[in-house]
Amino acid sequence: MASADVQGSKKSLLSKHLKQITDKNHITEQSRKAAVKRYKDVLDRLLESMKRVDELFKDMYQRLLYVGSYFDGLRVTEPTEFDIDVILKLPFQRSEVEVVLSKHQGYAEYKLKDEVAKLLGNKGEKWEKVYQQLVKWFENGKLSRKALQGWFHSVITRGYDALTPEDKQIIKMKKSGPAFTLQLLDTQPQVDVDLVPTLEFKGEWPPKAKTFDNMVTKEKVGFLLIPKPPRKEETNQTLFRIALSEVEKDILRNKGCIKELIKLFKILRDKQGWSKIASYHIKMMFVSELVKHNNATYWEEKNLGDLFITMLDLFHKALEQKKLQLIFYPTLNLFEDINPDTLGNYTGRVAALIKDIEKDYALVMRYYRNIKKQRTGKKRKLVKYGRNVKLPW
Repeated sequence: MASADVQGSKKSLLSKHLKQITDKNHITEQSRKAAVKRYKDVLDRLLESMKRVDELFKDMYQRLLYVGSYFDGLRVTEPTEFDIDVILKLPFQRSEVEVVLSKHQGYAEYKLKDEVAKLLGNKGEKWEKVYQQLVKWFENGKLSRKALQGWFHSVITRGYDALTPEDKQIIKMKKSGPAFTLQLLDTQPQVDVDLVPTLEFKGEWPPKAKTFDNMVTKEKVGFLLIPKPPRKEETNQTLFRIALSEVEKDILRNKGCIKELIKLFKILRDKQGWSKIASYHIKMMFVSELVKHNNATYWEEKNLGDLFITMLDLFHKALEQKKLQLIFYPTLNLFEDINPDTLGNYTGRVAALIKDIEKDYALVMRYYRNIKKQRTGKKRKLVKYGRNVKLPW
């Protein structure tokens, strides 16, 4: 009994140390509100301008979906980068569209069951003035990612050009992968907002995905198609990445200390310079474990120390096996494109961390002290981890 009491006391000490780390890296509500206000007013004006300059955008625009670590409550640094999906609905009925899963699971094609002209040709004047341009967006009935992105970037550019001189003085624009980045220049620090044209399928799971209806509220079920290709097939212009942002967010909602643990792992990654481990890798490792232990008691705050050690062991095992599954498509390995030698290096370093903590829980603080910087040639730089990080599938 005495031994158990001592062990419990040590675990309590570990929890205390971990709490000190998260408290130190806590983003205040004031910072959150200030950061959102920095861009929201300007973004609203840009969207209205985009609707005025392009009838098709005005017709297809649905809403903004706020995604990424800030809106998931998982950000560990001051909010200066925001990911926003611009939800669009092409003017086709769901029964006229087929979502075809690629051989690269986690990617799909948006395919029409008939020709654009046959589906929309009866729209009269709207066909002539608005919809006819969609014919060029499709190749053999499949939506072209390049066409969608090119049109979207054109709309943003024209919308920007139509803004007032005052607004244009505080916004700089640049293309960034599937996103179009707005840089707000009148803020300290500078705020970057990534806008991504996105197609949404509400109320259904993606093709052949493993489903978790018991863990997701009905209104949150749905998936997105993001104009981003697989790393191994970037020239294929009809493949879109499947994203389940709302589903993932809902699974993590109100689950005890799980978000605190995810933040601890992200901070540890940054401090130790494990630059190939994306924020998404960490989040999905925890989502996978949450699926196995879907009960409130398991993730209670009092278990923070125990859960930290448990998740470190699971992280070490994943690194050692060089495999991290995506729960929605379990055959996918999120570590697939990370160099095996790099994973081997991380494995040894995590093993040393676990060994030290088992010796003395207070030693955990040592691993959260100095930021390691990633070497890139002769320069050293901090690595950005965001939604645009390249994933293997």
